[in-house]
Amino acid sequence: SSSAGEFLAEVTVTNTGNRTGDEIVQLYVGCSQSTVDRPDRLLRGFQRVSLEPGASTRVSLSTGVDTLRWYDESSSGWQVEDLPHELYVGTSSRVQDLVSAVVTPSR
Repeated sequence: SSSAGEFLAEVTVTNTGNRTGDEIVQLYVGCSQSTVDRPDRLLRGFQRVSLEPGASTRVSLSTGVDTLRWYDESSSGWQVEDLPHELYVGTSSRVQDLVSAVVTPSR
């Protein structure tokens, strides 16, 4: 979801193992439709959680619309492309470890 220039991602993390465990939930952003050469995913937030066996917790991660900017040399300024952007949440940057949603920044 988004509000006041910020995107919020919420996920439930569950320890399905039989030992207490720590995990780092990570938030990435990307813009696969970008008209400029940009990384596929950029880390924009993370949170460490510790869970007992079978326990679950809700994790909320947010990032500002300003973190979607890139520096445009032709205009000598920072720009946010008016295109859909992807938010990814998971335990690593590998595609198989991520869930995603598409958002469009509003100006």
